[in-house]
Amino acid sequence: MVFRRTLLVCTVAALLLSAGCLGPFSPDDGSETEPESESLEAAELVERSQSLNASSGPLHATMTTSMSDGTETQSVTYEVWQRSAGEMRMEVVDADEGLGAPDVMVLDGSTTWMYDEDANRAVRMDMGFGPEEMVEFGEQLNDVAFDGMEAERVGTDTVADRSVTKVELTGNESGLLPGEMTLWIDDETYYPLKQEMEMPGQSGVTMTMTYEEFDPDAELSDDRFTFDPPEDAEVLDFDELPTETHDDVKSADEVVPFDLTEPTVPEAYTLNSSVTMQNLQGWSASLRYTDGADGRLTVTATEASGDAMGGLGGETITIGDVEATKTSTELLNITSTSIRWTTDDLTYTVSGTADEDALRSVAESIIE
Repeated sequence: MVFRRTLLVCTVAALLLSAGCLGPFSPDDGSETEPESESLEAAELVERSQSLNASSGPLHATMTTSMSDGTETQSVTYEVWQRSAGEMRMEVVDADEGLGAPDVMVLDGSTTWMYDEDANRAVRMDMGFGPEEMVEFGEQLNDVAFDGMEAERVGTDTVADRSVTKVELTGNESGLLPGEMTLWIDDETYYPLKQEMEMPGQSGVTMTMTYEEFDPDAELSDDRFTFDPPEDAEVLDFDELPTETHDDVKSADEVVPFDLTEPTVPEAYTLNSSVTMQNLQGWSASLRYTDGADGRLTVTATEASGDAMGGLGGETITIGDVEATKTSTELLNITSTSIRWTTDDLTYTVSGTADEDALRSVAESIIE
């Protein structure tokens, strides 16, 4: 259960990072006045933009997160209210189909709510820590993400009708962010009003977060940070969401509300485990195979149609009469390939370190 809570905490943190909510106002260093942004070195400016302060806020903003491979772009726009590191509300204003982002997410200081409007389903989770721990967690994420990056001022600009300083950061191969990142940092609050970065392991894919509106002096009421699900909504407690590990595919098939096809895998591979779980978007089953050495292969079937961004930068291929997307990633010197397609209201992914021909044959065994 601790692992599952940690996983969701990381998921929430990822949503906050993607919405620009873990890079707030200048740190409280005890001084009565903050130095002008033009007097700071680039590295100091970045450090201030990424520092967390539990007393920061209030904030009301509209921002868009997008991912692009140069030919296709997927985006989601949020309206964001934030009063402190532990009090925040995000609502989706507009999103491309299939991204799977919660329509509403609310943190009230100790509890997180996530709500999916299409499924009319809400998930409630006790975070297990308060605002101060949230600050510390965010600082640790930032320390890891920005470790070893070199910063350089490259000019000024205007974002959300506010003056910003543009800073380029360059990573190194040993860091979490080995590529390049650009920050547009607000001259008054040091908030990063725009961020653009290369996605680790996804060559040619860029993520951009841009604020269209930004009010750092918003008046926010207490009820903005509470959530009451609709009376007819299905309400789930995260700690009670079913997650089971099975010894075979048949046992997993008996749990999920859809027909789980047992794939044909290369002779060297054997089933290591099969896992079923329910989340905000629905049920999923994951079959994990290994070859006894370094090879791994995973087949996942899920009711959730989200994470369309996972197909960006990929190649469209045909398996039987089904159109699929093949993507390759390289992270920490490990190359992985995935084949993804949607049919009969289910999304399938075949992925792993096995070669492409092996992955295609597994996908064909499911489709045919």
